[in-house]
Amino acid sequence: MPQSQFEVITFEVKTMANLNVIAVYEAMGHRRASTHCYVLLELRDVVAKAEEPMVRRVANAAREHGVGVITFDDPGDFDTWDEVVPARRTETPPEALNRFIQDQVSGEGRLELSAGLAGLATG
Repeated sequence: MPQSQFEVITFEVKTMANLNVIAVYEAMGHRRASTHCYVLLELRDVVAKAEEPMVRRVANAAREHGVGVITFDDPGDFDTWDEVVPARRTETPPEALNRFIQDQVSGEGRLELSAGLAGLATG
């Protein structure tokens, strides 16, 4: 089977109130329709030290399953984002990626994606 020509990256976002290992398994549910899956964990600077043991547990579980982990203090400030564990690529069948895009991306978004891919092919 040929490799995908593009990436579909999914994110399971968790607030500090929901910071636990279960997030990794929820992110794994996205794997069947993506090439990479991540858990994004809100980790406010004021409590980061206290939450280190839980973040380590989440990171260890994620690493074991190929799920990426990103922590952030301010979701709107990418400078506060830290990729703790990079996601491993999953070779997902193109049909599954297409179904995911059909189900999750608006018609306008699909047109933009198609135009972008066409530009890459000619370009």
